[in-house]
Amino acid sequence: MADLSTTGAFPTDWRTKAYNGGVKFVNGDTILARITPCLENGKAGYINFLEQDEVAFGSTEYIVLTSKGELPSEFFYFLARNEDFISYATAHMNGSSGRQRVSGADVGNYEVRMPSEKQVSEFKEIAGKAMRVISASSIESRKLAQSRDALLPKLMSGEIDVSEVDLTQPTNNHLSGCGSFCSVCCPSGLASEFHEWFREHFFFGDGHLCKADLG
Repeated sequence: MADLSTTGAFPTDWRTKAYNGGVKFVNGDTILARITPCLENGKAGYINFLEQDEVAFGSTEYIVLTSKGELPSEFFYFLARNEDFISYATAHMNGSSGRQRVSGADVGNYEVRMPSEKQVSEFKEIAGKAMRVISASSIESRKLAQSRDALLPKLMSGEIDVSEVDLTQPTNNHLSGCGSFCSVCCPSGLASEFHEWFREHFFFGDGHLCKADLG
């Protein structure tokens, strides 16, 4: 659970180990925290960094949102980030104080207005590109952080000498993506405009149920 961000699409970390229980997910899935206070805090992530046909697993306190084809997979990540959806999920929590959680069935009953084919096409083009940029920059940032952690002890001990390195050269600030859909990670400046477009075209209330697209 600690590896899910409250603001960004990309998990902060992951590990490779043998399956020992938990929910399974693949590329294109959105994972959403179901337990308090993680749900209210916005713990969610979009999975698009696995190898082809690779299956990952995580906490039993995740709900996995899976597209069944009618709506793009990216849609469910932005749904999980929507305040109206979070308010709905929070209102449907059950359990003792401090251990309340929402069920997958209740999440699956959330109503959305089904968009037109044109709106779906527009959304898929914009969101798909954004998610690929976020994934690429986040993976690069993770690799750089690993290199830093490996090199720092050697720098501190003097094993590596950087006294003659030219520090006036520009840094790779373009690689420091935050993992969210913002103007830093998406330099086109479409971030706020996209969120408004998403709300205008997809939200939410009267309309058809989208349960067929909720795994």
